Amino acid sequence: MKRLLLLGAGIAIGVALTAGVLAGMGGIAPAGDDVTPAAVVTRASAPVTRETLRYTEDLDATLGYDGSGVIPGWIEGTATALPEEGDILDQGMVIAEIDGDRRVVLLYGDRPAWRPMLEGTDGADVRQLEVALGTLGFADGMGKPDGEYTAATADAVKRWQRSIGADDDGIVQLGEVVFTPGAVRVAAIPVHLGEPVRSGVILATTTSATRVVTLPLDADRQDIVAVGDAVGITLPDDTETSGTVREIGRVARTDPDGTTRVDVTIDLDDPAVTGSLDGAPVTVSVTREARESLLTVTVDALLALAEGGYGVELVTGDGASRLAREDGECAQDISPGSMPVRGLSA
Repeated sequence: MKRLLLLGAGIAIGVALTAGVLAGMGGIAPAGDDVTPAAVVTRASAPVTRETLRYTEDLDATLGYDGSGVIPGWIEGTATALPEEGDILDQGMVIAEIDGDRRVVLLYGDRPAWRPMLEGTDGADVRQLEVALGTLGFADGMGKPDGEYTAATADAVKRWQRSIGADDDGIVQLGEVVFTPGAVRVAAIPVHLGEPVRSGVILATTTSATRVVTLPLDADRQDIVAVGDAVGITLPDDTETSGTVREIGRVARTDPDGTTRVDVTIDLDDPAVTGSLDGAPVTVSVTREARESLLTVTVDALLALAEGGYGVELVTGDGASRLAREDGECAQDISPGSMPVRGLSA
């Protein structure tokens, strides 16, 4: 890995020389008659390149899923089928089964179901139902979704009910559908198979299906990140990926250790690379400072100066050379690739 040092206003060069390199430059030999000659050191040139140097800070974070929610149960009876933790529930999927023949189905919509829906009912919930039936392919003859539960709507509901093995009465009872804005992931199941289910019980807690990284950041350090910042992410298996800061929490919390923190939500640029781990520790690399267009050379080109500090020897086209010092002398004459520098090669 290249080790760099800022040289004057525009050059970055290697920061350290080994003892062998220092000796090769003419270190003082010990007194005495038996002095071993210093090893011959050859000189070679290295090109000048232009780079952006970044100072980053690594922070502990957690890989998981975005958001939280619940799936309420309004049908009373015995739980005869339930989802499993980690299941992704998409539109039209059966969430649970009660008493062997009543189904709880997930449909997309922003408003919750709060009442039975049957012929003569109208409202936003009915329109959500109509849109979902159309998406699932049961809207033939129903017309454009208008929020009116007509005979045509009831016929579409019957076709849908038969497809999921439910009683095809054309009525959507409270609890038979659960509306969510999109696909959800099952986080936990508070009930168990064979248990009696009462109206109002929570059938499952959920998250969204979106993978995110959550960074708990000290509240007094919020200035080190901003919405839209690109960050590096190292996964538990040392795989490196990247992400973008989506949100910085506005509500702070105090942890048991007394530290006040806010949560920073980071979207993954490639969620597929993260697998299915939930609650896994990851490392987020935040760029604290970036210095662009710095001229750099490798550590081999670094010269320790007798008066202290470092420099590089610039080789001109006619084979002559001059010294660019760490304080910036001659630095303005250097451009990427146009003037190689000469130093010591191992």
